[in-house]
Amino acid sequence: MTTQFFASLDPEAQEDLIRDSVIELVTVAVRAVPDPSRPDDRGAMTLVVEIGHDFQEGISWIDAELARIREISNPAGEDLSPDVRYLLLKDLNRRRDELAEIRAGRIDGKPIVYFNDPFYQKLLHSGQLCWDPDVLVWCHCWSVAMDDDGKLILDTEPPLLFDKIDAVSRDRIYERVVKVDMVIGDLVRRLLG
Repeated sequence: MTTQFFASLDPEAQEDLIRDSVIELVTVAVRAVPDPSRPDDRGAMTLVVEIGHDFQEGISWIDAELARIREISNPAGEDLSPDVRYLLLKDLNRRRDELAEIRAGRIDGKPIVYFNDPFYQKLLHSGQLCWDPDVLVWCHCWSVAMDDDGKLILDTEPPLLFDKIDAVSRDRIYERVVKVDMVIGDLVRRLLG
């Protein structure tokens, strides 16, 4: 492993890598969420792009590359056909209903018996659970592990896609992912020398 690559990682990722863990070097996730400007409008949704990474903050050229990934990913909503957008909205509203029912202590209209337990009551009202409905549109990740000889093993899989994606939307998403992969690949090559 190159010193430059290792030094670019945040301390927690460095520890995980040394401990034979797989780290998610860069993850891009696109999710459908209720439109924050109209949270109660069940006909309104928006797409959010989340970029996760295990790099240290403040390395200017890496920050610039991550900004390029965000710039490529932000218009992800343009990739979706009207049919897919409709299906996402439908699933988002189903998820809203499921979460509301669970918050009320019910599943399929039946009371959740163990929710009467003080432990679960405390957990429900602790603020630790996320009650924000969302539906994954796509997610793509580059991961890194280290073998016994200290050599890095970089891996990426095809993106995880919304299960009702159509062929047209899938092709557009794959085009966007290829652009993201080019930026991540250049970033990794530069770190590895």
